[in-house]
Amino acid sequence: MSSVGSDIKWKKGKAYVKQGDNTIQDGKPDDIVVAIMGPTGAGKSTFVNALLGKQKMKVGHQLESCTANLEHEIVPHPTLPNRRLVILDTPGFDDTEVDDAEILRRISVWLGLSYAKRMKLGGVIYLHEISQTRMLGTSRQNLDMFKELCGTEAMKSVILGTTKWTDVSPGLGASRENQLRETYWAEFLKHGSSIHRFSDSDPHSAWEMVNEIIGKTQEKELQLQKELVEVSKFLPDTKAGQKLKFTLEQHLRMKQDPSPQEKEKIAKAIKKLKVGVPDRIKDFFGLVSVRICFICFLYLW
Repeated sequence: MSSVGSDIKWKKGKAYVKQGDNTIQDGKPDDIVVAIMGPTGAGKSTFVNALLGKQKMKVGHQLESCTANLEHEIVPHPTLPNRRLVILDTPGFDDTEVDDAEILRRISVWLGLSYAKRMKLGGVIYLHEISQTRMLGTSRQNLDMFKELCGTEAMKSVILGTTKWTDVSPGLGASRENQLRETYWAEFLKHGSSIHRFSDSDPHSAWEMVNEIIGKTQEKELQLQKELVEVSKFLPDTKAGQKLKFTLEQHLRMKQDPSPQEKEKIAKAIKKLKVGVPDRIKDFFGLVSVRICFICFLYLW
């Protein structure tokens, strides 16, 4: 993505932006975005607070998530005084209050609008708590969603960070880290991702990851950003949207005796991941009119 020129038009952006969305209003083409992602409870807000050197983000200590909205903080670039770092704290796809389709919409809006402003995505730090005894369903779902959101080409800009090392013995933690390396994270590592350990609340280990990201010369957009803005796909038609819809439908089929409230919540989320017929027709005729204008131009020329 070029850093010069005016903003890129996100044609379908208005369909997804809602009043109250937390977006960046003063984004600049020279800004470098570092997104912090991962499941609920992985320590994303703790990580951001360590970077900032102050308790800026609310940290949860219970099963309930604390970050349902995206929050960002702007900090000076450590070596380039004319550039800014935008640290983006994101919610997990297993939020206790908001359904996954809404989480995907909020993430898409922030990333889509920042991409349209030509802000550079330096990279993504994906956090996983090493204290987990195994890769649970929600953690696996978050990783699968992240893979589709990221895309293969951007994996070289991903750092896979492990957290909560004080909750396990060094030997046990190293064993789990090796399992992640050989199985769940193998594809990321194959395409250039790296693994780091975050020492709880330690600014040095947090900045070590960020410095690796900004030290790389090439900034790469995520697959989701390209699909939404460049290709102008509907959100449900993106790889991430399709993956989430499939996961929710599969969950609904395999769930034994789900409560009416749970069935309703999943059904609503699935509905959000479908494109209505009127929108399809409008999009179709929009493309047709563009093609007709192009053909007329060639004829007259």
